Amino acid sequence: MVLFLVSVLSETSQRRLAVQWDDLLEKQKLTEEHITEYDRKRNSLFDIAARRATPGWQHAKKSAGELGVGPSVRVAVGRFRAIEWEYWLQWCSSSAPYEKYRAWLERLKGDVLARLESIWRAHSDLSDRWFRGTCAPAIEKQLAAVLKERVAQARDIEIRRPELAARDLRPPAASVSSPTDGAMMDLHELPHQFQNAFEAVKVNAELDYATRGEQFPHHPHFAQTGLHGPTLVQRVFFASSAKGLPRR
Repeated sequence: MVLFLVSVLSETSQRRLAVQWDDLLEKQKLTEEHITEYDRKRNSLFDIAARRATPGWQHAKKSAGELGVGPSVRVAVGRFRAIEWEYWLQWCSSSAPYEKYRAWLERLKGDVLARLESIWRAHSDLSDRWFRGTCAPAIEKQLAAVLKERVAQARDIEIRRPELAARDLRPPAASVSSPTDGAMMDLHELPHQFQNAFEAVKVNAELDYATRGEQFPHHPHFAQTGLHGPTLVQRVFFASSAKGLPRR
């Protein structure tokens, strides 16, 4: 099943989403093998409840209803968030109104729910009825909460677009310097046996900074925020401490 908009993503992104899906199913115990076992246990519990064969038959009925709900919800939310992030990046790079992003997420919510339904429906009529009556409403409730949160963030970004655009139009700095320069430039050198080790730590931290891939959740422009400078200084400090070097 090719989800809405996923087909327009790069091959790398599509591959990452496919691997993440397999990883979700494995970690949340929702693979074919696990679902077969859930199906067997649910049938057994419902049989006990129907025959009232034990004093705990009411508990058996409740357990049968709850079996598999938690993993299904976690897989659905994980899948939604993974794909939603790809949509977020596309929307942020456009000038589209937040309503377009919301429409994407509404469609995605339906796609994710259908994906989970297809997993359970193949096993038995009992599991199919259970999914539609018990599991699907629980998934929809959680996805609706995530969707609401993300749409609120999109509205906030659209409101702030003029501010972000103005920030982009500011003239560039005369020179590009390391974010640690202001904190470390004027320091006296350490004794020789420590200075080389400290410089190695600093170089590694600089490389980590230069190749970082994380982005702030609200907008790609924030990836260059001044917060990275203090963060890098902190990394160098703790890396030095871990190696037993004198603190600068």
